[in-house]
Amino acid sequence: GAAIDRDGRVLVTTALPDACFWQTGLLGPDGKLQPLPVNFVGDVIPAGWSTDGKVLALGLANYSDLWRFTPRRPASLASPVR
Repeated sequence: GAAIDRDGRVLVTTALPDACFWQTGLLGPDGKLQPLPVNFVGDVIPAGWSTDGKVLALGLANYSDLWRFTPRRPASLASPVR
């Protein structure tokens, strides 16, 4: 509802070719799409205009770890201690 401002600029959700996160872009009345730079690693959605013309958006951070689990051998299958 707040994605279009008085000048006809539209805030849209974009996918950049070099990132796996959703970002916000500015679609001007001339049809030119311009990504909005943010200093944030994660999804930036949804976006809307404030009453004073600023862009407001929600940032969703994505943190992950890579784990490798290896099953333990049962004691009955373990090698004898020498």
